[in-house]
Amino acid sequence: MGGCGSRPSGDDEDALGLDVVMAAVCGEDNEDAQKPRIMTQRPTMGKPLCSTAKPAGGDLTLHTGSYMDQGYKIQCLVGKLQVSKDNNQEALKAIVQMAQVQDTHVLKQIGFFPSNKALFVLFENGDKTLLDYLKEKGDSLSLKQRLKILADISDGMAALDDAGFAHGNLSCATCVVETSPLAFKVGPWAGRSVLNAIRTAPELLQDGADDAATSHADAWAFGVLVLEVFGCGVLPVDDPDNDELWRDKITAGDVTLPTDALPTAVAAVVDACFAAPDSRPDFFWLRAEFQDQYEQCT
Repeated sequence: MGGCGSRPSGDDEDALGLDVVMAAVCGEDNEDAQKPRIMTQRPTMGKPLCSTAKPAGGDLTLHTGSYMDQGYKIQCLVGKLQVSKDNNQEALKAIVQMAQVQDTHVLKQIGFFPSNKALFVLFENGDKTLLDYLKEKGDSLSLKQRLKILADISDGMAALDDAGFAHGNLSCATCVVETSPLAFKVGPWAGRSVLNAIRTAPELLQDGADDAATSHADAWAFGVLVLEVFGCGVLPVDDPDNDELWRDKITAGDVTLPTDALPTAVAAVVDACFAAPDSRPDFFWLRAEFQDQYEQCT
């Protein structure tokens, strides 16, 4: 990924304690960690990558963009994290985590640029979000193609799990599609739950609950993602973005997300994702299950 770069110059320096940020990346405390590359020039940012809907959460919405490298303009994806003296360490922790995971089905971080009130995080280029892809393809997607999506995303999530990280922001709007060769990738994560209510595990919606992301909560969000994949980007419920409605329903235990339209084997997996936290499958099992279903599908 590259080591620590030189300190950015000009009016992007420090009212936020960037000295602390730079030290946290380059310092001895992170000696064993893969160092995120610190870019010396601010990247350009274009339109949001997700064109059909506002991504759930939104801590790190991806935009098209580019950066300069040895005189060459390189296309990339850019996420912007708003930071303050109170949260810059939390934001930096997520950036350092993203630099650790190198997997075919996880969006690769290139580096980040610390500016006065934001951290710009650069990722490898991608063609579109999974949500846009599903809406474009619609019913033309075969069962085998949908299982390929789920096998890839569960593989990316297993890589995060293996590295000891949880996502907290998993949805079709935050996954990225690379079309040549075709691959589906887990997008950047928040390290805490920033999803809307229907994608948030019940235990995180309780009053006083910690919002730290967990692999159990990620499994719930993955179950919702499966419903999105088979619904061509649309959940099979009324008013899924009404957070107050779904928070009340889910915390009261008064909700069963419908799986009856799914293939039997897929529905069984989704039901398991919606079980009590300790009974939900981990992503190693989910990866093996969907890889097997994909290989068995004709």
